[in-house]
Amino acid sequence: MYLRLIFTSAVGVGVTVALLAATGLVTGAFLTAEDSAQVLARASMLTTAMWIAIAFVLLFQALWVVFMLTLVAVWPLRTVTPK
Repeated sequence: MYLRLIFTSAVGVGVTVALLAATGLVTGAFLTAEDSAQVLARASMLTTAMWIAIAFVLLFQALWVVFMLTLVAVWPLRTVTPK
C-alpha cells in the first residue's frame, strides 16, 4: 500500500527525483574527496622524501666533520726537515 502511494503520487515522484539528485551529489562528493586524498598522499610522499634527503645531507656533513677531526688528530702536522 505504501509503495503504491509512493510510486503513483506526485509527491513520490518528487521524492524519487530528490533521492536521485542526492545520490548524484554524494557520488560527486566522494569522488572529489578521493581525488583530494590522492593529491594529499602524493604531497605527503614528496614531503617525506624531502625530509629524508635533508637528513642524509645533514648526516653526511656530520660524518665529514668527524672524518676531518679524526684525520687531523692522527696526521702529524709538524714538518720534518732533514739535517
